[in-house]
Amino acid sequence: MTTQYSVQEAQTSLPRILREAEEQTVVITQRGKAVGYLLSPERFEAMLETMDIMSNPAAMEAIRDYKSGKTKFMPLDVLNDCLQNR
Repeated sequence: MTTQYSVQEAQTSLPRILREAEEQTVVITQRGKAVGYLLSPERFEAMLETMDIMSNPAAMEAIRDYKSGKTKFMPLDVLNDCLQNR
């Protein structure tokens, strides 16, 4: 869910709006158009990580292989156990 506030509302209620942005994305508007977004640091970091993965051809190929059933992922400790028990 997204909440919208005008620039004027944001100026007068910034502390409350920042607390709200910890839970959901907040859109700041001016004359009815979005001019900014507020979101939690965790959501921002997740978006950066997603963009990093999506811009990495090898990572995207691995995801496609996983989705098509060509490969499977497992936790690193499980993989280490499998390799040690060979």
